[in-house]
Amino acid sequence: MGHGGFVHEPWQAVSGWHAVCESPGDTNNGGLVNTKQVLLSFVLVDFVAVSAWSIWSSGGVMPIIEAAFATPANIQTAADFAIFVALALVWMWRDARKLGLSPLPWVAATIGTGSVGFLAYLIRREGALKVA
Repeated sequence: MGHGGFVHEPWQAVSGWHAVCESPGDTNNGGLVNTKQVLLSFVLVDFVAVSAWSIWSSGGVMPIIEAAFATPANIQTAADFAIFVALALVWMWRDARKLGLSPLPWVAATIGTGSVGFLAYLIRREGALKVA
């Protein structure tokens, strides 16, 4: 956690993330493998596969969008997702600039693909932290 209890990195909110991801083989610690990048890549590939399956089995993106607004519960879920994406975009913009990365491609990818763009940014972020 950062100063005053604020989370400065998304995984700091998840108890035990550092214990799982900072292993002796982590490149941030001088090893051969960046475990955070591997885990994030695994989640990204799996999520892309589930998204592709969902789009294919639904007959495209439009039926998914229509379903998001079909009931009050779905509308609430869509609104919750929109709030999360907005907060993630603000954090990502500030974080990318702090690391010397251009935030525009990551913001565009996140707006266009949601979690796929955000996960891709987190993977790239780990590479930028490795160099820093």
